[in-house]
Amino acid sequence: MADLGNTTNAKRPENQKDWMNATVTSRTKAKDRTKQVQQALKDLEQKEADQIAAQRVEKHRQELEAQATERKKKEEAQAQRERLRKEKAAEELRLIQEALKGSKKAESAALLAAAASASRGKQEESEAKEKSIITKSLSHSSQQVLKVVLDAKSMTSKLYGITVLCEERIKIRESRPESELFNDAVQQALEKERQTLTASRDELNSLYSKAELLRSNLEMLLLQLNSGTSRDRAMKRLMKSGSLPELGSPQNSNQEASAAAAAAAAAAVPPSKELLKRGLALLEEAAALPKQGAQVMARVDSQCESANAATLASLDRRKAELGELIKALQAQKAEAEGTAGEAEHRISKLKRRLQSAQTPESSKAFDDQIAAAEAMLLDLRALVLTLETDLRNKYHALKIDESCRALTKSTLPVKAGRKTESNSKGKAEWDG
Repeated sequence: MADLGNTTNAKRPENQKDWMNATVTSRTKAKDRTKQVQQALKDLEQKEADQIAAQRVEKHRQELEAQATERKKKEEAQAQRERLRKEKAAEELRLIQEALKGSKKAESAALLAAAASASRGKQEESEAKEKSIITKSLSHSSQQVLKVVLDAKSMTSKLYGITVLCEERIKIRESRPESELFNDAVQQALEKERQTLTASRDELNSLYSKAELLRSNLEMLLLQLNSGTSRDRAMKRLMKSGSLPELGSPQNSNQEASAAAAAAAAAAVPPSKELLKRGLALLEEAAALPKQGAQVMARVDSQCESANAATLASLDRRKAELGELIKALQAQKAEAEGTAGEAEHRISKLKRRLQSAQTPESSKAFDDQIAAAEAMLLDLRALVLTLETDLRNKYHALKIDESCRALTKSTLPVKAGRKTESNSKGKAEWDG
């Protein structure tokens, strides 16, 4: 395309109006109709895209609400069972206390000890059940958060590829002829698309960091809860094996050392109640993240799709506009060349035919008229050259915009697209 003509002497127009006045001043009707059709198509496509995005968000919201409702029912059922258990234990304790009033002191002490032991056993059993429920919920929530992490990473990779494509189009359009190098609608659409893509990638990176941190906290808490369960079991075994040590036995010191080691391990892990409380807070945060992530990704996808569609529509309009101008310039150039050739032929014939028939008085007037006609002919020839230069510039600009419109991620230069391909593996696909 570089050999289409030398345009270094062309004057750069100040704005769209100057450029249009330098080329043609008419044909606005066809251009307006083209814009109306493109805008109508754009509105329909945008409406469809918004509707699809809204449906996806609504479906995901309903799924999350159903999950939250089911989880709430389970928690209420568990709370109801716990209340019944406590009421039953209180009733048993009341009956035991009433029975102790009429019994002997030794029997009362034995009954109280048995009741305390039963109460401790039931409390430990309740805590174990609660820990099991929370552990399963934490594991499930971790998987849900991981899905958000992977989706955000995939979308970020996809947007990186589109960003490289947008920047390559901007770079290609910088090679337009000087007379065509102004901030037209295509350039404005490309800049807006680049800004939208950059802001969307920043928003996705923020979502990714938040989800990754939350998942790390969930996994750490799961590890601590599992460590706490193993610690409790080890402590019980140690207490059972060392409950009746023999005085002076060599095993006594080993049992004391094992107990000390178990106590040190217990100090390294926070108490179970604190871990469970922290787990409930993380579960609440994790429950809200999938919905938030879906909303962010749906909004980002819609914004980027709209920006890309606007860029492609502006390129199509620009191609149509340049095509119409090129046709008009070709017609004007052909007409001017035909007029110049005919005028040159007729002036030559007039000079030969009338030269011998002129008197000295009329010869001077005839020569002045011929000179004026020849001067206009020279000016017409110069205008033909101007039209030819403008036509080359318009054709050069048209080919550049056509190459931008046909450019896709798969047709990017290797240097520009290498990093895009490496970052777009997996689900990050884009068809241009």
